Amino acid sequence: MLIVLFLLIVGAYSVIKIPAVQSWCVNRVTNVLSNKLGAEVNVGSVDIDFFTKLVLNDLYVEDEKEDTLITIQQLTADFNVFSFGDKYFDASSIDLYNANLRMKKRKGETHSNLKFITDYLKSSKPDSLKEDWDFEIESVS
Repeated sequence: MLIVLFLLIVGAYSVIKIPAVQSWCVNRVTNVLSNKLGAEVNVGSVDIDFFTKLVLNDLYVEDEKEDTLITIQQLTADFNVFSFGDKYFDASSIDLYNANLRMKKRKGETHSNLKFITDYLKSSKPDSLKEDWDFEIESVS
């Protein structure tokens, strides 16, 4: 029984390390985000070291008016702990390379072009139904 469990874990890890599988997973996530935000979100490529590191290359986010909002050539996150079950994320570092945020407030508007993202991140559920995550990030550079 332990051998079967071990083979399943090794097999799952091996499948996750396949670039095409990682790209498929990231494309699914970015499609969901794009649909929920009503704005394009793209990632050129991804490299995931299971439970320890995430590298996103060529991250691109548009605002609601289809203007470029965020571009990041590379985002690297080193994890200490990442737990879906406990809703807990602890990163030793998040590094951004060639990152640009084009936040602006258009004439005649009362909010910046970043507000739709902050609104999305706010939960509309009552406090008793919220499923909050705990985040700890030691450094961002």
